[in-house]
Amino acid sequence: VTCGDRHCCGMLTKYSVSSKAFREEDNVVCWGNDWMNQLQVPAQIEGRTGSSQKFKQIEAGHDHTCGLTVGGQIWCWGYVEPYGLVEDIPEGNFTFIASGGRHSCAIDVNNLGYCWG
Repeated sequence: VTCGDRHCCGMLTKYSVSSKAFREEDNVVCWGNDWMNQLQVPAQIEGRTGSSQKFKQIEAGHDHTCGLTVGGQIWCWGYVEPYGLVEDIPEGNFTFIASGGRHSCAIDVNNLGYCWG
């Protein structure tokens, strides 16, 4: 579980809910205040499909959350537009993410660090 100012997100396990209720890659749920889409985890409609898109790590900032998939891709949601938290996500294959107030950082497979927001 990771929490921002008015929202929290948690990762589901195969024992959390009925496996029939969710696709394999829908393993994150968020709750709390949704005033800036903090609860709107990217899904199939945004193009996040397939087992490589299952989240392995999530990190919340003030009003946003970023998730790292098992395939090394980063997705961010919530209050992301004014801070470049979507359009400035670096391309690459990542192994770790961290989020702060209105920014996020990641480490790639070559141990290079990137921050945006």
